[in-house]
Amino acid sequence: MPIPAIIAVVLMAIELTKNVGCLNHISNYVNELYQVPGVKETVDLEYTKIHYYASHLTINPTRIIPLGASQHFDAPHDRDRQY
Repeated sequence: MPIPAIIAVVLMAIELTKNVGCLNHISNYVNELYQVPGVKETVDLEYTKIHYYASHLTINPTRIIPLGASQHFDAPHDRDRQY
């Protein structure tokens, strides 16, 4: 799976579980990946979200696509923090 596809999957996972506070480490990791030069231009989260919700009829028979929260993948991350 190419890197942009992996990132799209991770971004979608965050979109689907964004209200879970224990995912901060995953959010920071995604922010770091998104900020790698050349990655941002290959990610189309809107397309990924539409495809996810509209193409799986057994999961979403009404094909309603939620607006979702705005994501700030350019936000600083704390991945360089020492534990």
